[in-house]
Amino acid sequence: MAYPEQKEAAQPDSQYIKKLGQQCLQSFITGEDLPEFYHQGELFGSPILEYGHPNYPDKFGQILIWFFNSQTTSDIWDLRYSDFLDLCLYRNKTIRADHESRAYYSAIRKEYEQIERDIDNIFQYLQHDEAHQRQLKGGGLKQEELQYLKRKTIEMPPRAVKYARLLMELEIRQNTIAINAKNYQDKLNQISLDIKSRKIYNDRDG
Repeated sequence: MAYPEQKEAAQPDSQYIKKLGQQCLQSFITGEDLPEFYHQGELFGSPILEYGHPNYPDKFGQILIWFFNSQTTSDIWDLRYSDFLDLCLYRNKTIRADHESRAYYSAIRKEYEQIERDIDNIFQYLQHDEAHQRQLKGGGLKQEELQYLKRKTIEMPPRAVKYARLLMELEIRQNTIAINAKNYQDKLNQISLDIKSRKIYNDRDG
């Protein structure tokens, strides 16, 4: 958290805040490989900046820089410090679970397509074999045909188990998203109600 210098009590413009945020970022992290600027907004009357895209986390993850340009913001931070940390935790868990769920969804789709191809190939093979058997008038399956079907019956169960496991992992991530999204909203409502009840801040301030 930082307190930007202000001239004649004027609110600093967004470009000034963005430039100041970049300077703070460079003082936090050494080197040239810095997370990119993602979003700028306002929280309880003071500007806040986010670095690092939430859908494409790099090695720095997400970095928030919140400038306190009023005593009200500082008082709120002191009062609800641990709750703000909880908000960051819930948000990061939601983002991470969403990122992982996308990867699992892609893997599930590929696995499903492979299972579908295997089943289609087996049916096509059996249909071809049935026509062949009619020509031979019930001569029975050849050894190579029996081996093919045996191999497929061995391959399919593990693939089905893998597919079921991927579905379970996806469901776990979806539950994680739902739980942490609810926790985030509940905590946000709790902070808002407490601050308003103490008459520290309302939406017209700042």
